[in-house]
Amino acid sequence: MSRKPARGGARETKLRVVSWNVHGAPGAARRSERMATIARAVAARKPDVVLLQELWRQRDAETLLALLGRAGYTSVEVPGTRRWPSRTSGLLSFVRGAAGWSVGRPQFHEFCAEAGDWKLWQGDGFGDKGALGFLLTRDELELAVWNTHLQAAYRPGGYGDVRRRQLAELRTVVEASGEGPALVAGDLNTTPIGIGANSYGFGGGSGGGGGSMTYGGYVSRNVIAECK
Repeated sequence: MSRKPARGGARETKLRVVSWNVHGAPGAARRSERMATIARAVAARKPDVVLLQELWRQRDAETLLALLGRAGYTSVEVPGTRRWPSRTSGLLSFVRGAAGWSVGRPQFHEFCAEAGDWKLWQGDGFGDKGALGFLLTRDELELAVWNTHLQAAYRPGGYGDVRRRQLAELRTVVEASGEGPALVAGDLNTTPIGIGANSYGFGGGSGGGGGSMTYGGYVSRNVIAECK
């Protein structure tokens, strides 16, 4: 990001972001211990923005809310999130107070494209996956941030078509939210080459947590699809 200060040329503003799939499925081992470890690891690195996926259990979310809250982070939850039997979408975001960003306009888009709800052993349709968006503001800067989790690549088939449609939805929703820069990150369950993510305006570096590949990048402003 950059802005024009009162005098001189453009000045760069850095934003440190962590995106982490915490693998909080109900049957996952040692969840309470892992959530506490994750919170300590995040707090030690002091990122400005934290985007978490697969926080399905409210108890696990409360662990992170408490520990990161003590570390000076403000939480951003899905508006009106369901807390039982599982949290809506499994998404949770945080912003570090000391970074000076104000947080506003939280919103959630549930994907229209998804696997069938009846496939309970997979859980994606039942989990109401989507994208959690919010606006960061500081001085003259504004940045829209979106935390998302796309359809898992269950076999057979891999659900590549579902993920492509989810990316199209996501781009449309992001573009409709404003004309400023936007950062989209999360667990896309693919690579930029795998389903042509770059062709949807998404690109950037790779990272990840718990074995999941994560991609993020700025989003261009051309609407290419509508949610049907």
